[in-house]
Amino acid sequence: MKLSLGEAKIVLGNLICWYYSIISRFWLRLRFPMIKVGDGFRSRGGIPFFYCSLSGKMEIGKQLTLVNSTHYNYMGIIKECSIIAGKNAFLKIGDFCGFSGISIYASQYIEIGDHVMIGGNCFIWDTDFHSLRFDQRKIELEYGTSAGVSSKPIRIADGVFIGANSIILKGVSIGSKSIVGAGSIVSKDIPPEEIWAGNPARFISKLKE
Repeated sequence: MKLSLGEAKIVLGNLICWYYSIISRFWLRLRFPMIKVGDGFRSRGGIPFFYCSLSGKMEIGKQLTLVNSTHYNYMGIIKECSIIAGKNAFLKIGDFCGFSGISIYASQYIEIGDHVMIGGNCFIWDTDFHSLRFDQRKIELEYGTSAGVSSKPIRIADGVFIGANSIILKGVSIGSKSIVGAGSIVSKDIPPEEIWAGNPARFISKLKE
């Protein structure tokens, strides 16, 4: 049976997706055997970057989909996904989640629930990375030793949808089924089933069934 051009493109796309998924999963098991990866892991448009410190812990639920290229998300993906658990950190991603070009860095604790959708080029960081005090930043620049860096846990509940180009900052909890508008910077807790947006993110409305 002959395939049309459109059908052939779909088949080829599925094969490429399968290839990247197999390679990514194999590399994860080889390089970071301490990372627990659930069944059905899928990687589209490239190989995501993973890193887990020897003293860190990372758990990935089943059916996680990572999109790493604009070929699979036309809003424009600026980089491949990067998911990192630092020294003594814990990072957990639930079941049936989908992320595009995401950057997640856990220096302490990040937990993402089930059925969470995160749009292209979002950032989730539980740390400031550098001290807010100039004298400590000066020491870091001169001697390469950091001090006074603040970190607080992030919790994203089941069913949350975060729009593209948003940033989730340290210490934030986002309640179940809530929506964060594109381009938002979230610096405080969001209750369940609400829409927030802006910089800084503010309450917009309650969700209506």
